[in-house]
This record gives sequence, structure tokens and C-alpha cells, in this order.
Amino acid sequence: MVAHDEDAIALLTVCWGLAKAHFPPDAIGHIENCFSESGLPNIATRNVSEGWSFTSGASIAKSGIGDGYRLEINGEVFQFPNVSRAPPEGYFSQDYVA
Repeated sequence: MVAHDEDAIALLTVCWGLAKAHFPPDAIGHIENCFSESGLPNIATRNVSEGWSFTSGASIAKSGIGDGYRLEINGEVFQFPNVSRAPPEGYFSQDYVA
């Protein structure tokens, strides 16, 4: 379950990074301000909480520079411990039919 949650956090954080790089700064700023004002933490799950250390697999004190994420591609693990995660909400769908 932890590996699945780590994958979800990585995907959402990479997508958020792409959005920040390509969407108008005013739109991104508005979204970031709304989430900041809400007081919600960046994306986390019940299995991978804020301050989760991907290297030790244990909870650590927040450093203030980001919760980080890890990404596995073709068996190679890439870790980004000092990067802020995506905002605290994301949706996935599989085989959805309306």
C-alpha cells in the first residue's frame, strides 16, 4: 500500500510541477494562495504522511523545505527529498464510464 501511495504522490507532484512550468503564473498563484489560506498540508495519504522519509521509511520532522517524493522508473529510484509536494487534492480514475 505504501508503494502505491508513493506512486500517486509522485505522479501528482510531477503533474503539478508541469502545470507550474506551463500555466499562467496568475492562475497558479491563485491556486497556491487558496490552498495556503486553507491551512491544508501538501498531498499526503494515510500511509505516506507529511514528513515521511522515503530513505528510511519512517516519519521525520518537517524540514520546512518540502516533504519530497520518490519516483521509480525501470527499476531505478529517483528521490527528491527537498521538493514540495503537490497541493492536497488529486483524483484518479480507471475504467470510468458515464
